[in-house]
Amino acid sequence: MNKNIALEALLDNLSKAMSNKSWQSFKSSEFNKLNPMVDKIIATINQGDITKPNSEKTINSLFNYINKDKKDEEKEKTYQQSDVKRFNELIEELLENNQCISNKTNLILAIAKTNLKYFPNDFKSSYNDISLVENAVLKANIMTCLYNYASENDIALEDEEKLLKANSFLLMSFDFSGIQNFVFDVPMEGALRNLRSRSFYLEMASEVLVDQILNELNLTRVHVIYVGGGHGYLLLPNTNKAKEVIKDKIDIFNSFFLNKFDYKIYISHSFVEANSYELMSVDEKMNTNERFNELMSKLFLQISKNKREKYNINILDKLNDNKAKENQRECSSCGKTANLIKSKDKFICSSCNQFQQFSRDFVDEKKKVYLLYKKQLKEFNELIMPYQLEDNAYLYALSIGEYEKIVKEDKNAIIVAYIKNSPDYIKNNIIHLSFVDDVLKDRNGQLSIDEIADLDEGIKRIAVLKLDVDSLGLVFKEGFPKDMYNIARMASLSDKLTYYFKEEIKSLTKDLKLSFVFSGGDDVFLFGTLSDVLLFSKNNYYKFNKYTQGKLHFSAGIGIFPPKYPIYKISDYVDDLILAAKSVEGKNSVTIFDDLQTFKWEEFFQILDLNNKNSESNILQEAFNKKIISNTMLYNQIYKPMVNLEKAKEPEKVAYRLMYLLGRIKREKSISEEDPTFKQFSNLILNAANIKQNEFRKRLLLAIQIHLYKNRTKESSYE
Repeated sequence: MNKNIALEALLDNLSKAMSNKSWQSFKSSEFNKLNPMVDKIIATINQGDITKPNSEKTINSLFNYINKDKKDEEKEKTYQQSDVKRFNELIEELLENNQCISNKTNLILAIAKTNLKYFPNDFKSSYNDISLVENAVLKANIMTCLYNYASENDIALEDEEKLLKANSFLLMSFDFSGIQNFVFDVPMEGALRNLRSRSFYLEMASEVLVDQILNELNLTRVHVIYVGGGHGYLLLPNTNKAKEVIKDKIDIFNSFFLNKFDYKIYISHSFVEANSYELMSVDEKMNTNERFNELMSKLFLQISKNKREKYNINILDKLNDNKAKENQRECSSCGKTANLIKSKDKFICSSCNQFQQFSRDFVDEKKKVYLLYKKQLKEFNELIMPYQLEDNAYLYALSIGEYEKIVKEDKNAIIVAYIKNSPDYIKNNIIHLSFVDDVLKDRNGQLSIDEIADLDEGIKRIAVLKLDVDSLGLVFKEGFPKDMYNIARMASLSDKLTYYFKEEIKSLTKDLKLSFVFSGGDDVFLFGTLSDVLLFSKNNYYKFNKYTQGKLHFSAGIGIFPPKYPIYKISDYVDDLILAAKSVEGKNSVTIFDDLQTFKWEEFFQILDLNNKNSESNILQEAFNKKIISNTMLYNQIYKPMVNLEKAKEPEKVAYRLMYLLGRIKREKSISEEDPTFKQFSNLILNAANIKQNEFRKRLLLAIQIHLYKNRTKESSYE
């Protein structure tokens, strides 16, 4: 079997950007037989003509074509010549020895994805939205699937008609259930470190599952459509071995999760067979249809069904056996009774202890390599991962030097190695991953929730933000023109969202007091000071809006809590806030503090804009700065009566009392009738006090809350 056909296809498509063509003399006969057919498939997917060279220097943004009824100017993406130069420099290193590139497919893929994101395709197409590297990955994937299927079923590679009709492909999906409980059901002590380690563990479990499947099948990462947020899609050859490996690996992982974590996490999966026409979303006469959409719907239905079949009698018996018996000690973190270790005056299980210990390595900037290894290395902290039925594997965070030493000493014990945020490292066929690993730390390690709360202005509180892209499933299903949606656009949109939440978002975190629990897929969860959470929310909203050309948006929940508030309650509460934000028409909203305070993002930022002299927040701040109002008076005599106005038996009396209060302030402080600050402040209060002005009042109440949180101190008399 030709193991290099994916590499040949990848390099063939990337050749437009490559200065070194020496690899072309190594094309195999199998590649030459399949290439004409695969080029036709790629051209059809692109709505292009393979015989017409593309002279464009830019590509069109994919977001031009999402929700096309929305008006938006056409936007082009331009590649940088410096990126192409860097691509060739790195490729040159790999091509110095032709005998060594046969196992470098994953590295070449990573180099191309980093440096050729906006390099245009090599043939003309109707939309010109798919880049050279995206087509290269797809070509390598499709060619490998066709080759493996044809080999197993004894079909001649030149038999185009038969291969196009055959179900040569297996579109596979997996989904981790129980993420919320697994990540957030942790004690307050060391909570942030525990959260980050558990979130990281699930991210890596997804990647490890993918690579174990691919390695068993002698395949590469060109078959990955998407991995992130506990979900994944792979396009694999439809062979008996592929189906067996998928089932075996999922069973091994779930068996491990049952024994290790009492089934708090579980992987559902499904796959559907597909032919080339379905991936192209055309019929046999090459007329556009919705066959790919139908294929995806079938996949979703299957995985939903599999989620409902999580438990069987054997699993329930096992879970009952694992339940704590009377008077038996339990882990103070997760409640397990096995493998307990005494820690101070509590007991903790070995798994939770590993999460706590590993958190130190995760924030160590030198430890960029994550090594999945067959052997235990006692000098390093470890996380245990599933591998084989009887054998687990060990995940270590290492410096590059530590990793390279292991490669020299015992390379055969390496299952897979990853490196984070290091695009120029191209040794040992390592797999490149991106992480948003921003956490607040000092020389003793990651700051605790209590320590972050101490960093905020005013009273000691911790702010929490969770955001999630709105209606993303609907965008994939209905957002594209009917003649456009196929495997390429699914992969491209997934990749662009991943890039935003793993890379683009990093530019917004500099100098902000934030600690990320996770960022990836289509959501973000973080802790921080209220001021910086609000600033990040604003900057992220406008950056994402620009990145997606206003075609996609997200909703969020923002809560503020005492530092000792239970983590699982914080998670549940913020989830309720985000549900409230998504319940309003059009979504694209934020709910803050409680589910009655939901605003569209633009309105939210207007209220809080201290640079706008007419904003509620600026009017309050100016009145406070000029000592027209104190925080105690603002809370007790304005906020408290106004927040209960709709429940008051005689709401008009509230307005009268506020008028009296304003008059008293004016007299006692000898404020001029024409004082602009007092005039603005009075009008703001009296407008909001009108029982019919619900929206005015809602805006003012938010501005007061934000003002008080930012300005009050521990000695404040109000709560």
